[in-house]
Amino acid sequence: MKKLFLNNIYANTFRGVSKFLSAAQRKQAIKVLFLILGNGFVEVIGLAVILPLISMANNNSLIHTNKYLRGFYNFVGFKNEDQFLLFLIGVMVTVFIIKNVLGIVINYIQTKFSNGVAADLTKQQFKKYINYSYQFYKNTNSNLITRDVGTIPTEFSMGIILPMISLTSEAFVVILIGIGILTVDFKVFAIILAIFIPLLGYFYNKVKVKLAAYGEERSNTAPKTYKTIFEAIHGYVDVKLTNRENYFVQRCSKSIHRFYELLTKVYVLELFPVRIIEMASIGFIGTLFAYFIITGRDREELVSFLLLFTVAAYRIMPSANRIMTAILRIKNSSFILDILEKEDPYKVKGPSYNPDNISELSFNESIELENIGFKYPEKYDDVLTDFSLTIKKKSSIGLIGSSGSGKTTLVNIILRLIDDHTGEVKVDGKTLTSENIPAWRNLIGYVQQDSYLLDASLAENIAFGFPMEEIDMDKLNDSIKQARLEEFIEGLPKGVDTNVGEFGGKISGGQRQRIAIARALYKNPKLLIFDEATSSLDSKVESEILDTIQKLSDSGITIISIAHRISSLKFCDEIYELSKGKIIHKYTYAELVAKDQ
Repeated sequence: MKKLFLNNIYANTFRGVSKFLSAAQRKQAIKVLFLILGNGFVEVIGLAVILPLISMANNNSLIHTNKYLRGFYNFVGFKNEDQFLLFLIGVMVTVFIIKNVLGIVINYIQTKFSNGVAADLTKQQFKKYINYSYQFYKNTNSNLITRDVGTIPTEFSMGIILPMISLTSEAFVVILIGIGILTVDFKVFAIILAIFIPLLGYFYNKVKVKLAAYGEERSNTAPKTYKTIFEAIHGYVDVKLTNRENYFVQRCSKSIHRFYELLTKVYVLELFPVRIIEMASIGFIGTLFAYFIITGRDREELVSFLLLFTVAAYRIMPSANRIMTAILRIKNSSFILDILEKEDPYKVKGPSYNPDNISELSFNESIELENIGFKYPEKYDDVLTDFSLTIKKKSSIGLIGSSGSGKTTLVNIILRLIDDHTGEVKVDGKTLTSENIPAWRNLIGYVQQDSYLLDASLAENIAFGFPMEEIDMDKLNDSIKQARLEEFIEGLPKGVDTNVGEFGGKISGGQRQRIAIARALYKNPKLLIFDEATSSLDSKVESEILDTIQKLSDSGITIISIAHRISSLKFCDEIYELSKGKIIHKYTYAELVAKDQ
């Protein structure tokens, strides 16, 4: 039994929790522990005052027959027994006032500590996930990431930290009360142990597996609900045009009902211990009464025995219930520790990127890709095989090829979103490593086919990651001018302060791409990469944006462009055709047009 409760639950959970606490939080935890111990002593003192007070109210002679009470009575010099009783009543009331005020203060400190851990853990989780590999994000549903960052830290606080505090506090109180009872009457102590420990142990053994399963299923059900809601909101047009509203409502309803069904089961299981303990206690009292009546034993002995048992049970019963509830919650939340310990399965061994430790890197001559090879873990064939290419400074190159030929993978390797490849990437002869990756990315501007826009102002979208007060207005205006956004912005009622909506929903596709170009230019890049940046635009808008890119190329910025439409590559000096991860042809724009015709 000791191994079951202390070793498996308390010790193992404590070791698991300590991994996620900082040194400062461990010190705070120790302070909270001392407060808990102090409160435990006050709780026991309050209980210790009640018992003799009730006994003396029933029999005043106890004041003179008990050596401790008699000694205190004579030392203070009370005039009569009633005065002594009134004094003890005053002490009892004072102790209970102190106990409850101290309890409120400690509860506040405990909750503040627990919520502080949740806030810090959310930050740690976010920092951990934001530094995970590109492949992790390509292979993981965003709703699971949202759960792990936004929900799990709170569940860690409410489902593990607070129950651990409650378990420590109540166990300490029960131990002190047990020691007190043991010194007064061993029989009562033995009976209490015989009633509470087997019942709680038996109940816990029966439900622990179910609770662990319920907790894990609940954790997996929530992301399914979010996923359905997310898909319905962002697929609104398709939902409406296919008349499939009921399908998404029913799918959401199914998962959300299961989620609350699991919560209900856990809640009911947590209510069981107090009911079981109460029934067992009443059953014991009834049995004891019957025994004394049948055997004809002294009723005064019965009253004395029951008085001690009742006073002890009055405080032990709620403590036992809280202990069991805490154990059940910890078991129900045990899956959280596994989630917090989860690591990026695609993480490359070696030092991680550290944006605060940026070494210098210049791009004045060329980018060299030497014998690059890469294969996605879930695929059998190599995406790139022994791929080599040199990109000269101020040149503009195009990449063409069928889907799966390796174009985007190649760009992701240049961007260092993928780094678990063979071969080397060099800039001006210097190999890109974890120490100079941040410096390299500072030199790159990147425009995707569907660039992500924040639900924020146009200025905040261009100066991505900077709050309004930190935006360099000169750089902002220059990037707007280069991206040819002036006319569009002048027609907006709030200019650069205009909100573009979620995913840029309030503006056209062409303007979204111009904002993406302006964002890339805000960094004053030395290298610009366009990944199908105009493929979703009509020919007129595409022509305007290509004119913008042509001007950027003429200004001396090095450009890499992926495109399916040949017309999108008219500004390129060299165009490479890829197939199965290798270069199979090299063209000028004129040669490519001639071949196409």
